[in-house]
Amino acid sequence: MPRTERGTFAEGNPGRPPGANKLTVKFRAALELVYEQRGGAAGLLEWSKANPDEFYRILARLIPQEVKVELGLDEELTKLLAESIRRRIEREL
Repeated sequence: MPRTERGTFAEGNPGRPPGANKLTVKFRAALELVYEQRGGAAGLLEWSKANPDEFYRILARLIPQEVKVELGLDEELTKLLAESIRRRIEREL
């Protein structure tokens, strides 16, 4: 489907017809219901403590695999910043 430079649908292209995502909406509503019945945030916290490997595996899948950042910093400052972030991550693990 043609898109504009901003990523929106091109003029004259309405996208998906109304009601096309009913299954997704129903599934999300069901998932939310189960989440609440299983204890909500408190239940998730309890489960995450009992299953930390599984919790972090799921959490890792929610984080984007790649993030492109352009700060306009010079190369030396970029290297120093990257090294500082790497050291901090290693300390926290």
